[in-house]
Amino acid sequence: MHNELILMILIFLGSSVVITYLLTKLKIHPIIGFIVTGAFIGPNGFKIVSDSSTVETISEIGVILLLFTLGLEFSIEKLMRLKKYVFVGGLYQVTGTFVLFCLLGYFFFNSLKISVILGILTALSSTAIVLKLISEKGLIDSPIGKMGIGILLFQDIMVVPIMIIVPLFASEEIVFVDILLKVLKSFLIGGVVFFVSKYVTNFILSKVVKLRVREIFILTIIVISLGMAYTTGSLGISMSMGAFLAGVVLADSIYTHQIIADIQPFKDSFLAVFFISIGLLTDPFFIIKNFPGILIFVISLIIIKGLIIFFVSNGILKSPKVSFRLAISLFQIGEFSFVVAALSYSLKIIDEHFYQLFLAGSVFSMILTPFGFKYGYKIYDKIFGKSRDINIKEYDTDELKDHVIIIGYGLNGRNLSHVLKETDIRYIICEMNINTVREMSKKGEPIIFGDATKEEILHVLGVELARVVVIAISDPEATKRIVKLTKNIREDICVLVRTRYVAEVEMFRRLGADEIIPEEFETSIEIFSRVLMKYNVPVNIIHLMVNKIRENNYESLRTVDIQPKKIYSKESDDILINVITYKILPESELVSKSLKDIDLRKNTGASVIAIKRGETVIQSPTAEEKLQSGDVICITGTKEVVDKAVEYLNEINIEYINGSAT
Repeated sequence: MHNELILMILIFLGSSVVITYLLTKLKIHPIIGFIVTGAFIGPNGFKIVSDSSTVETISEIGVILLLFTLGLEFSIEKLMRLKKYVFVGGLYQVTGTFVLFCLLGYFFFNSLKISVILGILTALSSTAIVLKLISEKGLIDSPIGKMGIGILLFQDIMVVPIMIIVPLFASEEIVFVDILLKVLKSFLIGGVVFFVSKYVTNFILSKVVKLRVREIFILTIIVISLGMAYTTGSLGISMSMGAFLAGVVLADSIYTHQIIADIQPFKDSFLAVFFISIGLLTDPFFIIKNFPGILIFVISLIIIKGLIIFFVSNGILKSPKVSFRLAISLFQIGEFSFVVAALSYSLKIIDEHFYQLFLAGSVFSMILTPFGFKYGYKIYDKIFGKSRDINIKEYDTDELKDHVIIIGYGLNGRNLSHVLKETDIRYIICEMNINTVREMSKKGEPIIFGDATKEEILHVLGVELARVVVIAISDPEATKRIVKLTKNIREDICVLVRTRYVAEVEMFRRLGADEIIPEEFETSIEIFSRVLMKYNVPVNIIHLMVNKIRENNYESLRTVDIQPKKIYSKESDDILINVITYKILPESELVSKSLKDIDLRKNTGASVIAIKRGETVIQSPTAEEKLQSGDVICITGTKEVVDKAVEYLNEINIEYINGSAT
């Protein structure tokens, strides 16, 4: 018995490794590999595995862990941050898809039960596949990312009522009053379990964490997940609902990130077995025999569900192209739909033919998703043509010359436009959020609506006569296209790119970007600069370290704004003077020069109040005092004066500061 179990697990995992490896090479998601594995080795395939009872038990645990991790990703904070996309986009998408497929199902099957199940199954999309595609391209914070995650979050919310409602359709007659009472009872029990467990689990975890034993922490998380699932199951509602509630309970706790990291290997392993078990029930010969019907189902998904997602997204994003790409990325059937289908099949709500048709269509929809996501924009251009993506143009761009083009009007774009306005430098903004364009146009901002990945838009922006192009958007794929296209039009134009990660710097440099500003790198520079200032490290030493670090990582050598120490008046908050330190480096031109030779007060207005030489501090040094290597001079004055003093000393010492000295 034990040998047979081990052999079965070995066949499962070994086959899935081989098949998933081959499919991954074809850029097909691993979930498809697991399902295909089950189909090949199952009773309907090569009959390598015929007894699936043990697998079904393991898959049930996989479902519980799947729902638990879905709950973990369901944070209230994320919900509020994306509330427009969740409660508007998600609500309309789920409702619209459910209603239309219900009507379609009733037309074909003439059964209220089957039509409702069909509506539920098609309303959900694959969180695992879509999130992976979005995150791999760095699009989490882009419009398509926010809209997609918002819709998926709302679908996660619907998990709870779905798990309550589906079993009620197993009865011969559907009594809506009974359904309503069952739903209210489930929510009441679920609410009580949720609030009780919230305090209990936090108390338990606070004690477990103090032990600092990772193994006990992981076991505690698994016990909480399975325990809540068992509790809700014993109370007459779904075990899956209990697992989902367990995840939600922990989602807003301080332990969330560690829980996700620790539970991930278990989730992936059980999830693999779950999808393999789904594959075991799939009949390859049914696919061959009923391929036309399966094709019709997939096409109806693309058209009906795709159109609903397109119109809902475009209503919020006001961008047909982005909405089109999202539509052909979210049309597929979700992994939770497999749970609902398996439950409906076991309760005999749907028959064998419907179940097989659904499984096959779902797999094909998942296979098509990565291709739709990758080639979405190209498909859009093929269908609708490469016309100008401009709905309004309220600013005359014909007279622009020697200006700055700002692509993206987020925080960085807004700050840049403000500075350019203050310094009388001409600029024009390109933005794809139609509401932002209309709002800022009314305020007199030189802004147009358009997609800067189109050559026509860059010509409208006056790229031929511009001096600088600043790309300040969160979409790395679009940024790459804009850099490449801009450099193809004008090789000598300066292109400045904002990116989130240092790892992307070299890629943008190869594409031709002149200046790349990685946010995480600049943040680290600001942090260590402030820390060094707290330890009175001389300002020029900090400048030197910053410049050397930048040289080693990227060539954008701009000076960091080092805030000097401030002395305040006791009577008010006004800054009276600033104090900075400046170190005289070896081989510096300042060595052996007297304070009179430098004449800092005459040239900059700043004063030297002390010199630290080794362990000795020379207070109020005379004009004849000569500087030595290693001296640290203390300079005072207003912020403008001390900044001017640093520039003046750097000019004397420019060769060393630029790194020519060794």
